Amino acid sequence: MTNPVQQTGEIEVQINKFDVLNKAAEDLPFHIRDYQKPKEPLRMQYRYLDLRFPEMQFNLRTRSWMLMKIREFLIYQANFVDVETPTLFNATPGIARCYRDEGSRPDRQPEFTQLDIEMSFTSTGGIRKLVADMLQYSWPKYLDPLPNVFNEMTYEDAMEKYGSDKPDTRFDFELRNVTQILKPLNVLNQSNFYSTCIIIGSEMNYSSSIRKKLNTFSQESPNVKFLHSKIRSKADWMKNMGGILTDNVVHNLWNFCNLTEGCIVFLAFGPKPQTLSLMGKVRTAYANLLEETGINIRRNEMQMLWVTNFPLFELDEATGKLQTVHHPFTAPHPEDFHLLDDSPLTVRI
Repeated sequence: MTNPVQQTGEIEVQINKFDVLNKAAEDLPFHIRDYQKPKEPLRMQYRYLDLRFPEMQFNLRTRSWMLMKIREFLIYQANFVDVETPTLFNATPGIARCYRDEGSRPDRQPEFTQLDIEMSFTSTGGIRKLVADMLQYSWPKYLDPLPNVFNEMTYEDAMEKYGSDKPDTRFDFELRNVTQILKPLNVLNQSNFYSTCIIIGSEMNYSSSIRKKLNTFSQESPNVKFLHSKIRSKADWMKNMGGILTDNVVHNLWNFCNLTEGCIVFLAFGPKPQTLSLMGKVRTAYANLLEETGINIRRNEMQMLWVTNFPLFELDEATGKLQTVHHPFTAPHPEDFHLLDDSPLTVRI
């Protein structure tokens, strides 16, 4: 039988004899099929089988193609020299496997592949342009195209608007600072007291299953008070919330946020870092929950973002000691060197 799609489609191979050199087990841990797929732990245990799934093959080939295009751009378009990096000896620049030399965190895996670019006599703008041009050149064709200009946002704005230093800007649900409104609740006079809220339109889903999942966030940060509710009746909502926040605070919150009947309110207050982090997780989780019900929340486009002016240090909640916010191999901002000894938490990178 011929196959016109292939160049060798008219060649027929006739087999007289074959020997099985490496017989596969008759009862495999799982089958390669599109339904009843195994859970991730089992797939990771038998990685050699997992990599046979079509989507995993696609990922491998996409990664290979993109790494090739990155090298192609840097070498032929930007005149770089590709230097292979030993992983267990002295480091040199290149695309290399790396291991984190820092404490473990739930959002950071211990090993990863990173691209080291070493340049001299350059500037922040020069580096950003190189990276943007490189990504434009190596971006997979099956994905939506990248924007011509990458947006820029300070770390402080990212945290206060989105509750994350790596915000998903493809949907709204921005955080609003209501610290001054809830300031009377700061009975302990905490210096870093902060309050923020997210106001959701009345057309969005607020089912019992969604409310149940949102309740789990109250357990993540015991020092942060997290409230969520739907305003079905102004009088009833103000009465119920007044018992928690006081009538005066609720009245001011209503006016400041231009609340209306039907809208959904997410509100949190407590220490600023934990409050913003919690609300960032709530924002993303709620968007995911809505999309699971078939509601389109994220805009179907690629948005790239430079987040600038990261703080160099933050306090470890468990030990109270300084730890790096981004990673330990960043230099302080030249304008903030004088703050290292007396005010390290205000130093930027």
